Amino acid sequence: MFAARCLRIGLTAGVASLTLIGAATSGAAADAASAGAWAQPGYGPGQTYYNPGETTINATTMGKVADRFTTDLPEAAGESCTRPAPPLVSGGRVFVADTTGIGAYAAGTGKPLWQHTWQNPEDKSTPYLAVSNGLLLAGTSGCQSASDPNGTVRALDVTNGRQRWAQEFDTPVDSLVVDRSVVAVGGESESDLPTVRGLDVTTGRLRWTLPRFTSPGVASQGRLLLTRTTAAQMVAVNVTTGKALWTRPQKWQAEMATADRFFVTNGAGTLISLNAVNGASQWTAPKAAGRNATDGRRIYHPTGRTVEAFDVTTGKRVWWRTFLGDVGQPVRAGGLVYAAVQGRTVGVMNAANGQPIATTWTSGLASTNRVTVAAGHIYTVAGNTLTGSGL
Repeated sequence: MFAARCLRIGLTAGVASLTLIGAATSGAAADAASAGAWAQPGYGPGQTYYNPGETTINATTMGKVADRFTTDLPEAAGESCTRPAPPLVSGGRVFVADTTGIGAYAAGTGKPLWQHTWQNPEDKSTPYLAVSNGLLLAGTSGCQSASDPNGTVRALDVTNGRQRWAQEFDTPVDSLVVDRSVVAVGGESESDLPTVRGLDVTTGRLRWTLPRFTSPGVASQGRLLLTRTTAAQMVAVNVTTGKALWTRPQKWQAEMATADRFFVTNGAGTLISLNAVNGASQWTAPKAAGRNATDGRRIYHPTGRTVEAFDVTTGKRVWWRTFLGDVGQPVRAGGLVYAAVQGRTVGVMNAANGQPIATTWTSGLASTNRVTVAAGHIYTVAGNTLTGSGL
């Protein structure tokens, strides 16, 4: 009965307009597994905020980084529920949400390629985005009803922005993650049961439905970690089938994952490392939960004006660095850690020891969002402006 909650799947739902602005970049789009991509908000399905493929910008070259382009994003003429968000990068394109919809831009130059414009931007939330199989997946919720918003997942062709399929639900879209060619979507409202669904990325076909579960959108090697709402229980499920793999009798929530670990929080600020294969607890670190990044060796944690690094195998703090303002989401790439500093530019540190890296790059000034580091460029969105910086 819960599968029937999916209201519609179609190829050309009339919910947006499409503008082709420039020639699309040739070639198939790459996913996060390829060098030069940042295909999900936290890089990949583990939401680690770590790009292992970035080698161009590093401690040696950071001093040469400068702004290479700025592009003004479209602005809605009237009210809009959508806000600009940190960009994704894949296949030579940069994908950015703005107050009118979603745009694609040429990586490295910022040249507009296409614009997918919402028909009613006042009733579209800021989308959850992910790139997979040559498609840009976008999950949105309605903004006009606080108690009973609907949700939509749509797939846009990365080369031209044309909609390939759309799936609508009674529940809003509160999370979205792609792994193993499945897009897992979670959502709940005052009027609808918490539900997590798995959709085929290529076709939008519903593959499985799990009512009374919530998903923070974190996966490890095909394992999706969910929290049951009717009991104190975490359940790791196979992302392709929705079948349970292991359970734990705690109502914890996943924050990020590597190939062999889930990092979860107990809701009281404690970060806990779990074996991703069987759920066994490995260590706990008090006051270390929230907005973390990891490269599989260290965890980078922002707390007030300080970035701390914890050893992944032990949970022990190994270094820390204090700034002159509150720090935001850390990002790890090219041997460096980036963190936006409130009221100042982005702080750049050596990932191994936390030592600051000298740079004259200042485009992160006044930006409280995270940076996106991919394909030899640093992308930031501040206000309604996309900036690309590089060598």
